[in-house]
Amino acid sequence: FTVYDCTNANSKCMRMIGVGSLPSPSSNPPSSGDPNTYNYIDLSSQLKGVGSYANAITGTNDFGPYPSSMTARNVFRAPGRWNIDTVFGKRFRLNGGQAVQIRFELYNPFKHANLYVDGANADISAGNFVTAVKGYTTNLGLVGDGQRRFQFGVRYEF
Repeated sequence: FTVYDCTNANSKCMRMIGVGSLPSPSSNPPSSGDPNTYNYIDLSSQLKGVGSYANAITGTNDFGPYPSSMTARNVFRAPGRWNIDTVFGKRFRLNGGQAVQIRFELYNPFKHANLYVDGANADISAGNFVTAVKGYTTNLGLVGDGQRRFQFGVRYEF
């Protein structure tokens, strides 16, 4: 994902101007005070560069030439997503090529909720942190993320 600086923006936000080394995400981010919302990347070390660029003619940052210290597109990485599903099944053969299959399927058996970066909060002029949300919300993540599901089935094959 990309972190933007919308300080001098009229209609378009430019990418953040990096000041020193870029922060890396925390493997165990602290809570932001809201349930299931975490401060994924602390951008306070980059605050010196906020609003430092404005085009001399327009007074905005909608037009270049942009400085070489501007961060690259998609330079930050969101946390990885993992998913484990498993199936237990047994087929019992009957006469005449018929069979009965019994299945027990587990989806997310460890009830692990993934962490999703909220790209709408990736504006350094609006706050010091890029937030991430654990599990499914209305606009982030996958429906059912963090829920353990199972199903049992019997299939007759003829």
